[in-house]
Amino acid sequence: MLQMSQATSSVANLPPDQPISQQSPISSAALGWKPIATITWRHYLALALALGIICAALTGWVVWRFGATAVMTIAQPSDADIEGLNFGRGRDNLPRLTRQDVFGTYAQMLNMVSNQRAFFDAEILPMLPVPVTAQQQAAAFNKFRLGLQISQPDRSGNIAVKYRAPTALEAETGLSRYLDFTSAVVKKNLFAEARRQIRHAEELQQMALHRDNAFARETIQTELAEAQRALTIAHAIQLQQESKDGSSAKDASALSGTLRYRRGEAALSAEVDTLTRILANPEAVRTGNTASLKESIMFYQNANDILERADIKPSLLDAVVVNSKRDAIAPFAALAGMIGVLLGLYLVFVIASRRKAANEQFPQAVSPAH
Repeated sequence: MLQMSQATSSVANLPPDQPISQQSPISSAALGWKPIATITWRHYLALALALGIICAALTGWVVWRFGATAVMTIAQPSDADIEGLNFGRGRDNLPRLTRQDVFGTYAQMLNMVSNQRAFFDAEILPMLPVPVTAQQQAAAFNKFRLGLQISQPDRSGNIAVKYRAPTALEAETGLSRYLDFTSAVVKKNLFAEARRQIRHAEELQQMALHRDNAFARETIQTELAEAQRALTIAHAIQLQQESKDGSSAKDASALSGTLRYRRGEAALSAEVDTLTRILANPEAVRTGNTASLKESIMFYQNANDILERADIKPSLLDAVVVNSKRDAIAPFAALAGMIGVLLGLYLVFVIASRRKAANEQFPQAVSPAH
């Protein structure tokens, strides 16, 4: 105690400009705690909170950056699929679809920003909380585009499509829905011209059939009018049977115009009834071309129906494979955040303990007067 009091008095008697190295060891230690004593507990708490916030931010970034990623490899359609899509094509100069037409258009549509925007507006935008501002829409769309990655075709022509989302379920369902949406768009764009051509060919056949039916109906109506006039003449002269003036029955049946009445009232009456029934039934009005025209119309109708039902989605080499890096990294990131908070609290405890020890050991060095 005597030595400590002497050391303290010697420190007090030192001139202000004397170097620290010339002070006694005990007084140097006491003066060394003085800067720590000037920091309050609020500074320590702020430091701990800052460390916790930094670790939490790093954890959130890791979770966002390494979320679940769904990967799907898309292969080119098979020959059987192409042949099925070409049903009804190649006839009457209708162009046939090739493998490059189908898969090339599909790959092109996957990368088109307009197609991605259409998918976002149709599938993702309705699920956002309302009301949604234009800035929020733009941010959500950019996040969707950043999560979607489409590779270039490999040597086999296959394309790998990746989609990153916060969870594995969202990544898998989001990628599947985007591929289905793109398939529908490709079908609409790729087959629009083909459907128009098939419908145009069908309309031409319908017009030809209409003209054929009109010609047949006009011919039958002319025959009916002549038969009715001949029947009127035969009834007026009371000619019940065919004329027996030397003409054969075959010649009499071939009579027309003013001589048609010579077939007799009974034959003409039967002919009028037959022609009337034919005109009353549209299906009975036909010519030699009617059957072939109806067959062509049926063919184009079947081709158009098959195109409407066609599924042009290319075959998939792999099912949806979800690679969730987040599931492996997020626990470690969360553990790092907890460690950061504990380190901050430990730092507060250590500094506070040393400050308390300094106050107890050297009350004059850390007095409020300083």
